[in-house]
Amino acid sequence: MMRELASTGLYLSDLVLRRMNQRGINKDDLIYALMNGAKKHISNAVHVFVGKKHVDREHGSLNGLRLVVVGNVVITAYKNKTARWNWS
Repeated sequence: MMRELASTGLYLSDLVLRRMNQRGINKDDLIYALMNGAKKHISNAVHVFVGKKHVDREHGSLNGLRLVVVGNVVITAYKNKTARWNWS
């Protein structure tokens, strides 16, 4: 069963809801990432990355947040503060 993410038109899979709970990520974090993060299309998915350039002081804890969106479903979310965003 999928749940809609606020009024973004995106849905959250059961997997991402479990992962968010395990990793301390809330829905507001996802919305912030979708609005402010860098996006890269890979195959049929959109990868969203929130790096140092994308966060302000209030949202500094989101540094390293990554989302994977396929169609209109967020399928996973995780944090990796040491990862670099590779545009090539």
